[in-house]
Amino acid sequence: MEGELLEKGLRAEAQRLRATVHVGKKGLTLSVIKEIELQLKKNGMVKIKFNLAGAELDELLSSVHDAKMVMKIGRTVVLRRENYAGRQTD
Repeated sequence: MEGELLEKGLRAEAQRLRATVHVGKKGLTLSVIKEIELQLKKNGMVKIKFNLAGAELDELLSSVHDAKMVMKIGRTVVLRRENYAGRQTD
C-alpha cells in the first residue's frame, strides 16, 4: 500500500515537471547521456522528450545507471534515481 502511494505521488510529480532534456535528430549522444546523469544526480528526477521514437528508449534505459522509469507518455519519458522518494517540503 505504501509503495503504491509513493508511485502515485511520483507520477503526479512527474506530470508537473518540464522536459529539461531533449533528444534530437542525432539521438542519444554521449553529451545527452551525461546531461541526464547530471540532472538525475542534482534533482533525482528528469523528464526527457524524444524527437524520434523507437529503440532509443531501450538504449537510454540501458545507458543510465540506477534509474527507473516513472512514466512514459508518447515520446516523453520521466526517469528517477532508485533512492529518490519525492520532493521534500519543509
